[in-house]
Amino acid sequence: MLDMATSAIAAGKVRVARNSGLQVPEGSLIDHEGNATTDPNVIVQDPPGAQIHFGKHKGFGLAFICELLAGALTGAWSIQPGNERQGTVVNHMLTFILNPEVVGNKDKFTSEAIAMIDYMKSTPTAQGVDSVMIPGEPERIAQVDREANGIPIDDISWEGILKAGEAVNFGRDQVQTIIG
Repeated sequence: MLDMATSAIAAGKVRVARNSGLQVPEGSLIDHEGNATTDPNVIVQDPPGAQIHFGKHKGFGLAFICELLAGALTGAWSIQPGNERQGTVVNHMLTFILNPEVVGNKDKFTSEAIAMIDYMKSTPTAQGVDSVMIPGEPERIAQVDREANGIPIDDISWEGILKAGEAVNFGRDQVQTIIG
């Protein structure tokens, strides 16, 4: 499984940086005039800035086709200005599920996938990098850490969660009971 943003960083990471008073990495955002910025507040300004796609023109091509496939092809909408998006979440999704037995040989696919992972994990790393990680590995590492140490959350996001609970009659005291 590969679940990824086609932007330089995911929108959630921009929101967390904004809520925490941090800057985003260079090459992640532009302001409404197209100037590069590390200020996550440009996303909520009027007029808003935008996230930058990764990978220069190739990343743009991937982002463009993903927008059409996950937006227009699925019967939703794309981000072009003819579609109203005020108050909406712009996070379309399209899933492809492939059965290796239908398109090829399952055993061959499995052995190639394992060999490819082994090959990637055995490649030399850049200075200061511990290991090459395959898709999903950073998330599995984070899950183990969060199960042991909890989930870090900024005050603004936490307040949003509490307000969402209140909107469905799940009060702050009930949340405290659950989290201990």
